[in-house]
Amino acid sequence: MGAGLPLMVDVKMGMAGRRKGRRWHKIRELVLMWHRVVVQGPSQGPRYGHAMVLVFQRYDVAVSGNDGRRLLSDAWVLDTTQKPYQWQRLNPEGDRPFARMYATAQWVASCWSLR
Repeated sequence: MGAGLPLMVDVKMGMAGRRKGRRWHKIRELVLMWHRVVVQGPSQGPRYGHAMVLVFQRYDVAVSGNDGRRLLSDAWVLDTTQKPYQWQRLNPEGDRPFARMYATAQWVASCWSLR
């Protein structure tokens, strides 16, 4: 992810069908398209080796990584339903996870996991 210019995938589904007797048989087609997303305001800056996860089909969360000089232990969120798009730095309470690279992140039900 570049400095404030992430790319997002837009998933579109189309349906076509053919009547066979009294039932319609539907075909779902998956079309992937890249879109450049312009983000205003501060961002987490260029980094690699970070973990990202989409929470509630709305919040894109980026955690940790490396900016080319040091390991990072920060967290940022992008609300994909609010325009203009803006990254917000998260400052959660509690102990911060140690800095890391190439971790995995997942959101299951209402639980966040970073490994």
